[in-house]
Amino acid sequence: MVIQKANEHDVLGICRVCQESYWETYRGLLPSSYITRIINQFYQPPRILSEVRRHEWWVAKDNDTVLGAGSGGMTGAGVCELFVLYVDISWRYHGIGSRLLDAITEECRAQGAKTQWVSVTPGNLKGIPFYESRGFVFQEVIPAYAQIDGENLVSLRYMRRI
Repeated sequence: MVIQKANEHDVLGICRVCQESYWETYRGLLPSSYITRIINQFYQPPRILSEVRRHEWWVAKDNDTVLGAGSGGMTGAGVCELFVLYVDISWRYHGIGSRLLDAITEECRAQGAKTQWVSVTPGNLKGIPFYESRGFVFQEVIPAYAQIDGENLVSLRYMRRI
């Protein structure tokens, strides 16, 4: 398995991993309409291709199969954000998420990041323990991204020093 910057050949694999993992992670935690909207907005080939061309994605691959994908970047002076990190359901607990997080973190550190942030949905029993075990500490509750009127969803913000 290799961890590397994504290329155009990885787009469909990134979409597959993110779409399947998003459903698996949030089914029962978030409304189906919200899950569908987020997948349609963020995890479709045209958008992923555009982001891959800007070198914003990392992948874990075994031969040509994408096993995990992540994206992160600078959001301010000395501050970076982990935007997304998903691992193929059948490959979880093999260190892939940790290796992707390490690659994204090192890239941010090289760009001057001192802190790293991530948003997690309350009740996400895959994400919260993963991030807490890697030094992220809960900071605040904020409104969830991309809501429509009446949804009233929140995200938990976690931060760590890098």
